[in-house]
Amino acid sequence: MNIGVLGHFQNGKSTLINCLMGKLVCATGDGAISTTKKISRHELHKGLFLIDTPGMDANEQDNKETSSVIEQLDFAIVVLQNKGISEKDMVAINLLHQYGIPMLVMVNCTDYGNKNKWSPQSDFNKNILNCIKPQFTGETLVTGIDILLVNLQWYWYSIAGYKKEGKAKQEELLERIETILGTSVDTKLLKEQSNVPQLIRFLSNEDNLISIKIYQAMNKNLNNEINKISEIANKIQPCQN
Repeated sequence: MNIGVLGHFQNGKSTLINCLMGKLVCATGDGAISTTKKISRHELHKGLFLIDTPGMDANEQDNKETSSVIEQLDFAIVVLQNKGISEKDMVAINLLHQYGIPMLVMVNCTDYGNKNKWSPQSDFNKNILNCIKPQFTGETLVTGIDILLVNLQWYWYSIAGYKKEGKAKQEELLERIETILGTSVDTKLLKEQSNVPQLIRFLSNEDNLISIKIYQAMNKNLNNEINKISEIANKIQPCQN
């Protein structure tokens, strides 16, 4: 099964894959327009692959590469920032709608130096979630945690991910977390409050994966029937008076 991770550049797609893999496998944002230059494939479980894609709307070539892989996906995780959905985010979302790919929307609570904006549990981010929900239709979302607020930095810190990138970066993030939250870090609590474990449990549940496969099969058959009807309709000649 192929699970694509899509979204606008710098939203946290590669960081999400690192979190799910539990190790540094993808280069992450450094301020460049798009850090991910090529599509890469990472095996999460046996037969379950995460596909890292270049950021949509970074440039025309990246858009073409990402578009070419979408029709090969069984499922997609769309990564947004907690600013709502922009026109650039909609590029990936519309392509998924076009191909009928079921998706899960993940809203990454990025650091603005404000506790209320950084915590997935805050009223600010819950309001963002409520604004986003009406913009999606139930047919393309998978039942369960269709739209999830997460903090990827919190989770990556909680599993000691930044240690692999250097002590200075680890200490910098710790200081930022403690300063903004105004308390010492409880790593176990921070990990759970990041909400990433919810996503991991979702992807580890065999029933969820079976549901995705069933949806894909039904959707494929429906599209085939629609195409057949369209072909027949195109062959019908209009009546001559």
